[in-house]
Amino acid sequence: MVLTKKELLNLLRIISPQLQEKKTREQLKQQLKRALDKNNFPAKGSRNNYNVLRQFMIDLDARLDNQFYVRQPPTHQENFNEIQQQLEQQLQYIFQPQLLEIKQQIESTKERKLLKIINEGVLLLTQPHDLDDFTRILLDAKSNFSDQNHIQRSPITTVHYSNNITSVLDIYNFIDQIHINMAHSVYKLAIDFGFIYERKDRDKNNDIKITYGYIIPRESMTERRAPLLIRTQQDIELYKEYIQSVIISVQEKTLIDTKQKYIAVYSICAMTYLLPISGKSIPSLKIHLSKKRQCLRFINSPYPNTCVLEAIARHLLKDTKEKRYSDSQVLHKMKEIGVLFYKDFNPKTFEGFNYATDIQKIHDHLKLSVNLFSYQQDDKSFHYFLSQSFPIEGDDELNLLLIQSEEINGINIHTLLVTDKQRLTGLLFCPICKNHCFKQDQHTKETMDRHIKKCKGKIVKQVYLDDQQRPFVPHIMQNKTYRL
Repeated sequence: MVLTKKELLNLLRIISPQLQEKKTREQLKQQLKRALDKNNFPAKGSRNNYNVLRQFMIDLDARLDNQFYVRQPPTHQENFNEIQQQLEQQLQYIFQPQLLEIKQQIESTKERKLLKIINEGVLLLTQPHDLDDFTRILLDAKSNFSDQNHIQRSPITTVHYSNNITSVLDIYNFIDQIHINMAHSVYKLAIDFGFIYERKDRDKNNDIKITYGYIIPRESMTERRAPLLIRTQQDIELYKEYIQSVIISVQEKTLIDTKQKYIAVYSICAMTYLLPISGKSIPSLKIHLSKKRQCLRFINSPYPNTCVLEAIARHLLKDTKEKRYSDSQVLHKMKEIGVLFYKDFNPKTFEGFNYATDIQKIHDHLKLSVNLFSYQQDDKSFHYFLSQSFPIEGDDELNLLLIQSEEINGINIHTLLVTDKQRLTGLLFCPICKNHCFKQDQHTKETMDRHIKKCKGKIVKQVYLDDQQRPFVPHIMQNKTYRL
């Protein structure tokens, strides 16, 4: 007996209530087949028996509901290892550029070693010409902090200073202590050094005059060197290799007779960034919703940390003139997405969506590009902008607004779905690349048309010939060879 389209639709709606009638019978048949294969229903025997299939789908829906509220640990070591491997791949995907830079730096000094120079309470890179003047400047530099170790904290970042660097081993101990203080959290680490420098100048009589000065380590300068995402002790060891490689590179430059060179490393500044977890509605949310209600969507949810999954569900369940989805339907879809992403998913105990590790799940399972929007606030209004984009092939994109507040103790943020990014930002976006934007003024149409023509990859070039012959020297006569 062959199942009719209506019977197929009724069976599938048991586990997917939002299923539309627009699909053909063949599409519904294939969707049911995938659901049965995925849940180990026998391939032969009862696949055309409506009553048997209906009971099976009811039981399946009950099992899915139980998965929402029951968290079970992996039963086998293999499952745990598989989860670990997936996590590693996702982290590599986000932080691959920084990791590549670090490995390239280490490779560049692989065959060289740090020269060990007898020092006076400092990590010497080369011997100073005037030891007394050098010592005076060193003491002056260290007086910036009364204690040897100094820490400044904010909700997201922690800045660690060490004023007692006499060897590379001191730097290693300093980094190890930071890792212990972070209590095995996933965080990003970046550093900057404090240097004593020596400068050679000539006076009026052409005599060499040597002076000394210092450069204090600053948190704003830590991003000059590649940061690294720290998850394990292995990452810490890799970063130690990177630090030694950087010092070797600096030391080699100081051995060249130049006008100004670094003599010693006397202190270090390390900044740690905790990675944001999305969740926890915040009081300032109402301000954004009141100002941008037309282009932001909020779900009234009883769960504290599922806002990103709710935004994804809201994006997938697009309202139409014929159908508008309630919050309860969105929450049901959110639970389906949670099971899809995390297998054992409980919305009541879910800790939040980790942007550093979970973006890849959206790419893999839903084939969506992800755009993250942020904002700047002045006395009167908010200015919204695109802060980060994670594109993949395809036209569908998920736009999310990240909202943070100092009222929250920690680094949790709330996420809202952006339904109209042009209305949110006040800018027009290129319909081809979807990232290039334009201010709205009298020249907008002109500049957009020019960009779109290039973005399509259909730039037409024609050979340009002068009416009169003249020498071809473009750097002098600006000869044009092509005309767009």
